[in-house]
Amino acid sequence: MPQAGAGYQVLVVEDHALNVELVRDLLEPEGVVVAHAASGEAALTMIAHEPPDLVLIDLTLPGMDGLEAMRRLKEGPATRGLRVVVVTARAMKSDREAALAHGADAFLTKPLDTRTFAREILALLRAGGEPAREPGKVRGR
Repeated sequence: MPQAGAGYQVLVVEDHALNVELVRDLLEPEGVVVAHAASGEAALTMIAHEPPDLVLIDLTLPGMDGLEAMRRLKEGPATRGLRVVVVTARAMKSDREAALAHGADAFLTKPLDTRTFAREILALLRAGGEPAREPGKVRGR
């Protein structure tokens, strides 16, 4: 039986290694290729070279924060339609409103609900269309 996420690539923009490992543990068994950037600047560089199917981004990052990185992504003609999900510990209503105003497609709070996280992300990936690469073929990072 094919994996539900085969062929999809997700970029996790997060500066805490444990959070990145959790996302990997939840998505890689579904066939999703998980790439990582530790800052907004690094994410923009990676995305410019090869856009993923979906970006998971924290709001609190070293240097450029998640809101600024999203703003820049949504301004770029090549990345304007890139789907972005905020994954943050900042759970205030104002944080959610700001993220959605900057173009976030969804807003998830930490700690993640590990029972539903992969299912929610897979649904967002499939809603965005077919994966940008063939299953089993790793894209450059």
